[in-house]
Amino acid sequence: MKKFFCLALATFLSFALLSVFAPALAAGKVPLSFTPADAVSNGDGSVIYLSDFSGKKVYSLNTNTNQLKSISFSRSPDSMFYKDGKLYVSLCDKEHSSYWLKEDQKGAFAIVDCASFAVTAQHSIDIDPGDIVVSNNNTVYIASGSGQWTYFCAYRQNGTSISKTRIRQASNIVYNPILNKVYTITTDSSPRDISAYILQSDGGVSSYYDSRYHGDYPMGKNMRLSPDGTKILNDSGNIFTCSSTNSRDNDILYASSINRSWLALSFSKDGSKFYIALSNRQIYTYNYSTLSEETAKYESEGHAKYLFTKGNSLIVVSREASNSGSFFVETVSLTGSNTSSNPGSNNSGSDNPVTNSLGSDNPGSVNPDPDNPDSSDPDAKDPDNQDNQENPEPSEPELKKDNLLKKIIRMFVETLNKLSPFKK
Repeated sequence: MKKFFCLALATFLSFALLSVFAPALAAGKVPLSFTPADAVSNGDGSVIYLSDFSGKKVYSLNTNTNQLKSISFSRSPDSMFYKDGKLYVSLCDKEHSSYWLKEDQKGAFAIVDCASFAVTAQHSIDIDPGDIVVSNNNTVYIASGSGQWTYFCAYRQNGTSISKTRIRQASNIVYNPILNKVYTITTDSSPRDISAYILQSDGGVSSYYDSRYHGDYPMGKNMRLSPDGTKILNDSGNIFTCSSTNSRDNDILYASSINRSWLALSFSKDGSKFYIALSNRQIYTYNYSTLSEETAKYESEGHAKYLFTKGNSLIVVSREASNSGSFFVETVSLTGSNTSSNPGSNNSGSDNPVTNSLGSDNPGSVNPDPDNPDSSDPDAKDPDNQDNQENPEPSEPELKKDNLLKKIIRMFVETLNKLSPFKK
């Protein structure tokens, strides 16, 4: 009888523990068993999609329920683009390489219906697909990830090739739906450069030009377009204008700088604000119209790689701060500023000044990599140096939960000791 009672009590206490701590677990981080090659949102942040290059899978994560689903491919998924309920995925036969000649390249792109999370089409192509975007008229544009000076290609939804244009391998590309242009940035050349590709009505590329600068301003590998289509925000902190005039003299012009390099950036739904994640796990808020820093600051648990806005919260795809290399997805609330004090966090830009010297292109200083934090960046912290870690004291609710958990466990153990059938 005692044995039965002990089992019943253990079951009851287990459910009690789950009921008390399940909300905290649900609101916490979702661990990932892979390193995401890319991540995109469905637009409102309720679902994000992550590609697993080595595992040959694409994952769908419902950020409301933390439900994770996957699709398997015979090729390796790399870059993705979401548009109108469809997910476009570039599929690679092998790792990108400068030595994979253009005439030998091959790969594919897939179209996934997001409602059913099923592949509806998959088309083989004659390039090694890198970054991918889709235009207003549903033309698919893919930049080759290999072959040094290689191809930027346009395809119809059925996989038919429309045009091929010259581009540098592994360029990152963004589509401007307001101006119907594709902007690209080189990732393996120095100094880096941004280019504009002019699109025709049939989806083909009519011409392209690069910016008028050649090392005048630092440029990082990543860039984001403002929702109004008028600005390119580079991860160096520098900002360039977009123009409807298809002219090198009027497009991609330096406009300003926020004087901070960032790892990831996301705009608010109404476009009035944007958030930048820094290498020290701080997230800053900026007013878009004035490009001025606002007082609200937040903190992520890990080093951000991707950032998405979801209502009054941010969804962050992060790497563990312990430098273990593992990734997870976390939610950061925007309802209150949750960072510890950060001296010198005024709008002077003193945290990470960008030096606009001629010919300067130091990727380490303008494009901090979460996998290799730059020691020259005052915002950066060495994940391996425990003395350099931020260890804020637990909040009062956290302390209460911790004490409650200890009390329940202690009661559980004491009760089992008293009622154990093996007790003498």
